[in-house]
Amino acid sequence: MLASLPSTGFPSASHRQAILERIDRKQSRIFLLRKEIDALARDIECDRFFIATHRKLPPEILGEIFSYAATHGHAKWIAPFILSHVSRRWRQVAHRTSLVWSYPCISIMQDSGSSQLTKIWLERSGSCPLYLRFETTDRNASTREGMRKDLLAELFAFLRPHADRWLSVNICIDSYHSIWNVQALIQQFNFPMPMLQNFSLDTARNMWQDYCVLRDAVPQLRQLTIGHCRPSVHNHWLPQLQELIITQATHCIFYIHRLLQVCTGLRTLTLDANIPERELPSGLPPVSLHSLEFLRLNDLKYMPYLRVPTLTTLEIRKNKLVGPHEAFMLITSLRMMLLVSENSTLRELTLDNVDIGHITLSAMKDLPSLEVITMKNCPVTDQSLRILEDSTICPRLHALNFFACDMLNSSIASVGKARNAASASATRVQRMMLFDCLSVSGHTINELRDCDHPLQICWVPSTRSTAIIEENAT
Repeated sequence: MLASLPSTGFPSASHRQAILERIDRKQSRIFLLRKEIDALARDIECDRFFIATHRKLPPEILGEIFSYAATHGHAKWIAPFILSHVSRRWRQVAHRTSLVWSYPCISIMQDSGSSQLTKIWLERSGSCPLYLRFETTDRNASTREGMRKDLLAELFAFLRPHADRWLSVNICIDSYHSIWNVQALIQQFNFPMPMLQNFSLDTARNMWQDYCVLRDAVPQLRQLTIGHCRPSVHNHWLPQLQELIITQATHCIFYIHRLLQVCTGLRTLTLDANIPERELPSGLPPVSLHSLEFLRLNDLKYMPYLRVPTLTTLEIRKNKLVGPHEAFMLITSLRMMLLVSENSTLRELTLDNVDIGHITLSAMKDLPSLEVITMKNCPVTDQSLRILEDSTICPRLHALNFFACDMLNSSIASVGKARNAASASATRVQRMMLFDCLSVSGHTINELRDCDHPLQICWVPSTRSTAIIEENAT
């Protein structure tokens, strides 16, 4: 084409016109080709959908999958509405499966659209139990007028007649909402909820005020999850709780202490809050939790005043790797807590992000009831791990689990063989799990499988190239 143009000089008007016409023809052709490409792409999608495996699934199975997807709903993932727009069949299945609509995600907005969506949720959920999630997503609502009381009243006018179906309530208020917005929403929960079992309350920032929530009867309430919000210790339903989770927030030790004094019937307790006090205040009376079976901690400051005579499972999870000195302090505080609690029932211990030194493992000699030890993200030296070869340390031990731990081949093989050998005074280790443990090789696994007695081994080789300490440093 360029050959037909003059080699020198600017093209004449006729040549320029011819070039412009040729450009128009090419652009028109590109436009047509793009339309054809889009049509072919749609045909490919239709063909893929036609041969897709999920089309073979019966509606009952597809409905179960949709119901599972709905359990993870939030403001940006309103599962039933999104699934209903995939195809006609999916829409029919979603609309006919009431359980899919049992997880309403309700956005507290400044308009009435949320009320209409809530009405659809409730109608299509039929008589199924309801697991409600309230979210505040309007970032402009940062003043006293952020939540209009008339719209809240309209919303709860739809919800309240279905209160006998409420099994769970989850309230999440983002940082753009003020304390008045929190109060305006919480005050709406002033009616009986006879079937409510789980209640969760969190804000994106600390609200240094105690709230009285669920003022009316909630006879079935068993689980409470709180973040930055602080339910008042005077809430009438606290003594009936069986599970308390305090997570990802900062709370003073006095509030947590007063809260635990009221929650006397707990069976499961998770204390993952940050404590601003550097030292434990003196004079705090002990808190007796006679029914507690599971405890998860992130700080040793809790241990001195806890009395847990029936505790069977303890998890110590640190957000960042702590050194051998703090690890020894953790085990020492644990020993003292169990001693003053007269506990002889602790069976499982999990350490997460703790640098295990030989002194730390030696201190476990005073934990004779331990049967399962689990370590996660823990650097373990050869000297410290070999301490476990002594059968007088945790004589009932029958399972060792290591997740993302760094250790030496020779030490883990030596410990496995020593604790698997016959002993009249100690239980043999019967199960070992090694997941993503740097330096553990197939040769070590073969050595463990050659033990004198049957040893169940679950091994997943590590794909990491750096040690845990190096990863934390970077």
